Amino acid sequence: MTRRTLMRLTAVASLAGLGACSIPNPEMEARYDASLARWKGVPEGALLAAWGTPVAQSSQPDGKALTFVVSNNYGGEAGVHVLQVGRSDGVMTGAARAPAPPLICTTRFVLREGVVSSWSFHGLGCGAPT
Repeated sequence: MTRRTLMRLTAVASLAGLGACSIPNPEMEARYDASLARWKGVPEGALLAAWGTPVAQSSQPDGKALTFVVSNNYGGEAGVHVLQVGRSDGVMTGAARAPAPPLICTTRFVLREGVVSSWSFHGLGCGAPT
């Protein structure tokens, strides 16, 4: 295998691996939504104690919205994916390192009369693992 071919294979495999991380997972998103449901009716103070300071607040006609952004790096040690390319005889012929992109989830809670009444979320990092 030529060095040029190896570099092409490494680049294609690295991009394919990164793309797999960015596919939404409906099952994980459903679990995340279910985990957010436990906040319904919880007072603002308890929400802030658990989630910390929101990145944004906005007034609503009958309450307010609090927005939280969480960046998860599921890429392993130091956020780096390692791809090794080798021959069947076990001799490694190359390696590639590509940073794992952070997965970002934006979660918004709407409070009415000081308690959580609804929520929404979006992003590729939203999801609750099994």
